[in-house]
Amino acid sequence: MVRVADILNDLGLDYTSVGKDHVVNCWHHEEKKPSMHIDQESGVFHCFSCKRSGNIFTIINQHLDITGIEALQYLGKFYSNKEDSAEKRIRLFKEGTIDPRNKNKVLHRHFIELPKYTHLRFHPYLVKRGLTVAEIQQWKMGVLDYNQPIEKFQGYGGWILIPIYQNNKLRNYFMRSPYSSRKLYGSYSIKNILFGYDQADDFSKPVYVVEGIFDMIMLRRTGVQVVASLTNRLYEEQCRLLKQYSKIVIVPDNDAPGLKLVIDALPFVNKNIPVGVCTVPYGKKDTGDCNTDELYRVIASEIDIVDYVTEMYYVSKFGNVNR
Repeated sequence: MVRVADILNDLGLDYTSVGKDHVVNCWHHEEKKPSMHIDQESGVFHCFSCKRSGNIFTIINQHLDITGIEALQYLGKFYSNKEDSAEKRIRLFKEGTIDPRNKNKVLHRHFIELPKYTHLRFHPYLVKRGLTVAEIQQWKMGVLDYNQPIEKFQGYGGWILIPIYQNNKLRNYFMRSPYSSRKLYGSYSIKNILFGYDQADDFSKPVYVVEGIFDMIMLRRTGVQVVASLTNRLYEEQCRLLKQYSKIVIVPDNDAPGLKLVIDALPFVNKNIPVGVCTVPYGKKDTGDCNTDELYRVIASEIDIVDYVTEMYYVSKFGNVNR
């Protein structure tokens, strides 16, 4: 039997139990009184306001942007200890033994296809970025081999690779050229990923949100919890993860696109979640460019997000504001 309540908790959906249903706010429209009813045993749902309906796979798809085999893999961890034949197929599939849709088909594949690479302890580019040996090893950084057996990775030899994990599962990867500014992510969704989320596991404390992986690693040196959005915006799925924290602090890049991250965090104010904004010192692009003293200045620069947006408005209108 699937544990629907555990799935809702994992997705960050607040609910109340009424009879045989879990009642939540419908995610298809804005509402003050919850009207979405989800059956506690089957996961079948119906919204009595907008009339949308579906099942547990619909919920997983709409909140994690995954379907088919990936949805089965996700669903598999929420089954009770009693294993029926369907659950056994899911377990064997997760172990890479069979395809759950065809028990006679043996699988020989991984969900996330990584290039061939060698783990690092040291690399001139990473040292230039200020990373320590411990940090390089903690985040399992590597360098791509020049001899790539997979065609799509050929030509990237010598690039830095950082695998991206969440909930202790490989979800994507980041590649960066040490010779130029070229960089790319794997062809997998980043909408529901916050890099560093597994290490920022104390929801009673604030979480700081930066854009990039190196920005996150550097800011962690101050002792605060930090995650990286991997882009200059926050997706709805990422916001569902962030709302678990007692407070959210945005640390945008020191450029115009960085303001998008702040704008995307404004809806948290309407949900009574405290939101602050920290700024990097003048002349620095992001926290990845800051030294230790500057990082502590970043933390000390925090102001309320409403004050920050107001200040930015006057800066854009009048050209200069003394803080």
